[in-house]
Amino acid sequence: EVVLDGKGYLLTIKVVTPSGAPYLDDEAIATFRRAQPFPNPPLELADQDGRIRFRLGFFIDFGTPRFYRVP
Repeated sequence: EVVLDGKGYLLTIKVVTPSGAPYLDDEAIATFRRAQPFPNPPLELADQDGRIRFRLGFFIDFGTPRFYRVP
């Protein structure tokens, strides 16, 4: 769960459902911390106290490698 203030700064972040690999959970949190501030957060998403709350999930597939060409 992620909570941003109206200027895009991270207020709180927590792992709701651990991945089973603590280093991945820690890196997900660290990535959010490094990425702030998030520019131009949509104010329509803000709650009454001006905070933007959302959940974000990751899916990691260790199956067949796939390569993509970026134009």
